[in-house]
Amino acid sequence: MRLLLPALLLLAAAPTYAADIALPLPTAPLDPQPAPAQPAQPSVAPAQPAAAAPPAPAQSAAPAAPEPQVEPVNLAGATSVPHDVLVQFQARYLAVDFDGHPTRGKAHEALEEGAFFREAGRPDLADQLTDNQRTRKLIMGIAAGVAAVGVGAAVIEYQTRPDLNSQHCASSATVYNTECVPDADRHGAMAAGFLTGGIVIGAVLGIGAYRWDPTPVTPLEAKDLANAHNTLLWRTLRAQPVSVAPWVAPGSGGLVLARKF
Repeated sequence: MRLLLPALLLLAAAPTYAADIALPLPTAPLDPQPAPAQPAQPSVAPAQPAAAAPPAPAQSAAPAAPEPQVEPVNLAGATSVPHDVLVQFQARYLAVDFDGHPTRGKAHEALEEGAFFREAGRPDLADQLTDNQRTRKLIMGIAAGVAAVGVGAAVIEYQTRPDLNSQHCASSATVYNTECVPDADRHGAMAAGFLTGGIVIGAVLGIGAYRWDPTPVTPLEAKDLANAHNTLLWRTLRAQPVSVAPWVAPGSGGLVLARKF
């Protein structure tokens, strides 16, 4: 009886244990209950952090402004203008070299400063140049005159000094020492003063006049005048009207284009 009771208990529990081993529990319930409805959430994408702006490229230090170029005119796109306009411009434009000497045209024909100012439309500067040149010549003449007067006065003073061997000077020691010697020294000092003063003053005036440039403008201002003239010349040549006339000949014909300068 004691052995039979545990055996019955084992037999009763065995099928349940076998069932537990043979049929594993499903991962989901056989009759799932519908889940309670969740309130709809607005589909808003998470805010992305604003992308940092790319750093601006480093600007290199601006180079120093160059000296203004003194080109006669910018001929960019000059191929679209008539050939005769280019020929006329290249023959008449003005330029100034580094030494301030004006030239004309593509051949760099040397041009006098007065003519340059007149062609550049500044006759007043040409008149001022003439006045300055006249004044310069006058100063150089005065310098030569002062030097000549100094030399002449020195010669006269030296020639009029008393002769120490004359009968009057040799008549007595008193006359020689009190009259002749002081008078000869005075004339000698005057001659030296006239000679030195005339030469020095004349040299200063002459060198100053020689080194004085009578041109009333600087080389840079002359280049500006040339540029202004070239710009006006270019616009004037391009603005010249072109006349069109028919041309008829036996068996042929056409149009004649003419530009008046």
